Amino acid sequence: MRHAGTVRNARFSRDGNKIVTPSLDETARIWDRHTAGPLGPPLRHADYVWDVAMSPDGKTFATSSYDNVFLWSLVDGSRVGVPMKHQSPVLTPVFSPDGSRLLTASQDVRLWNLATGQLSEPPMRHDDFVYSAAFNRDATKILSAGSDNMAYIWDAATPKPPGEIIPIPGAVASLEFAGVSNDTLFVAMRDGQAGLWSLGKKRFVAPVAQQGAAISVATYDSAAARFATAGPDGTVHFWNATTGQELGHAKAKTDSVVVLAFAPDGRSLFAAYLGGSVVHWSFPEGALLRQAWEHPEKIDSLAVSPSGGEIAVGCRDDYVYFWDTRTGRALPPTIKLKNGVIAVAYSPDGKSLATGGNEHVAQTWSLPLGKTLGDSFVFKGNTATVRFTARGNALLVNGSEKTEVTCYDVKTHDSLYLPLSHPQPVTHVAANTSGSVVVTVTNDGVARLWRIPHTTQPPPASLPDYLRAIGGLAFSTDQRLLEVPTRERLALRQKLIAMPRDSSQWGSIMRSSFQQLPAK
Repeated sequence: MRHAGTVRNARFSRDGNKIVTPSLDETARIWDRHTAGPLGPPLRHADYVWDVAMSPDGKTFATSSYDNVFLWSLVDGSRVGVPMKHQSPVLTPVFSPDGSRLLTASQDVRLWNLATGQLSEPPMRHDDFVYSAAFNRDATKILSAGSDNMAYIWDAATPKPPGEIIPIPGAVASLEFAGVSNDTLFVAMRDGQAGLWSLGKKRFVAPVAQQGAAISVATYDSAAARFATAGPDGTVHFWNATTGQELGHAKAKTDSVVVLAFAPDGRSLFAAYLGGSVVHWSFPEGALLRQAWEHPEKIDSLAVSPSGGEIAVGCRDDYVYFWDTRTGRALPPTIKLKNGVIAVAYSPDGKSLATGGNEHVAQTWSLPLGKTLGDSFVFKGNTATVRFTARGNALLVNGSEKTEVTCYDVKTHDSLYLPLSHPQPVTHVAANTSGSVVVTVTNDGVARLWRIPHTTQPPPASLPDYLRAIGGLAFSTDQRLLEVPTRERLALRQKLIAMPRDSSQWGSIMRSSFQQLPAK
């Protein structure tokens, strides 16, 4: 089994019938164990191939090269997933016992989620190059060794997803707070059920409406305790939230309804159809109030102004269109984004509009002039949701490829608290009146509750030590940014953890964030 360069090692497949070799000739090869002949062409890399690891199920293997780790099919040698990028040579790839994660040793130690190809945790740093890393038997710890003359044990147990899971008995299609109550949510489930849910009692507290078909979108009118639901067939159903009884239904066309929104007085309802139509019905009679507004491209978003006098419609032709709801006429301005309009939201005072699209940013605009307000909010991926809090001082946003929801001050654009991290992309976000309670829904239909901590306590005296320990960076006396050695970070960690416990939010945040540092 010959290569054109040094063969770093050789690994048997799980069934013993194949062998994989990494080489400094910038290839890896799969060989037949019985004939010693190659099975397929060389697997070419852009640099030396340092090592190879076999997955526990025997279906794939990983190769480590200069600044990338690749997954390959052991069946036909095809590439699997996306490269896992590094900034220096990767000497060691190691699969977790269940095959769901991959550990790599390079300039630092990295733990990858193989389902997403993304990092599971922040990099685990030594003060010099890391030559090897390994899991313990149950993959709850990682051992790493480097040229800094140190070996570290790191916590590697799969973290419990943050946020309190709301035990709604089904995948959630839509949810929002039911009025000013911090306890009651309006919840619509994908299986066709919808009703009022109590966060405290953890159950529905009113009869549940049964649509009899899938629900894709829904909206709630808190003033009259009524709601509307729609599915893929274009029919919109009107409901009494107190009794769960259907009040009526309407259908403008056979097309998917992408947005439902009540007028502020609750006496009418707007429905945006994917194909480009927006209809306006009386509620609950379902009578058309005027001819539908037609748009030149498909619609992804719609919002009703707080006065009810206008609507904003976001289309895939990159424009936001404004319409007078009384006359049906187009209104200025016309806002243009660069690549589609996925989300729109009015501020509570109606003086500004937030937008998000495929250009990986969210933006706020003054109304009626349509001028940008400050810098854009930049995200990884398309902006999936934009939503003002009820007081209008904060904007909740997230990107479709990002699993975090961030809350920004609308004036300063500063983040108001740490991002709310999720195991999957977020599809819905809602907040109570004060913004102190946030609820979210992810792609899998799981709803989560987030209670946002508020404190008026001044920063603790230990904050500089905490920032050095957790951030790993500090300014020198001549204002140069320096890296804090791992040994010093560990010493600071032990010092801070040894401090007497108190009930402050600072202490809780500090101990929680230290879970990312080595166990020893």
